[in-house]
Amino acid sequence: MKKLIALTLSLASLGLFATSAEARSSRSPAVSQMDQTSSQFRRQDRQRDRRWRDRNRWEDNHRNDRVRVFTESRIVRYYGHPYREIVQIRVWPNGRTETRVLSRVRIR
Repeated sequence: MKKLIALTLSLASLGLFATSAEARSSRSPAVSQMDQTSSQFRRQDRQRDRRWRDRNRWEDNHRNDRVRVFTESRIVRYYGHPYREIVQIRVWPNGRTETRVLSRVRIR
């Protein structure tokens, strides 16, 4: 019984495979021409995408070339208590600054 079911399924799948292969080979010349032009456009898209990807990769690697980074310590007061802060200051090319507190220790 199992062999009969397996044989039936295999023959059915071969039949479906053969009809799909015939349908693919019997395309009209206009359809094949459209396929060629669409593949040409896909190739151009891939080239354009690769250019942008390469450009973005370069920008990612060289984005911080002009950023100046300073580390300094300063004494500040919070709620009447003195603290020594070590801060990192970044100055971007457009003049924007970012300040990040690296450590804060209370001093007496």
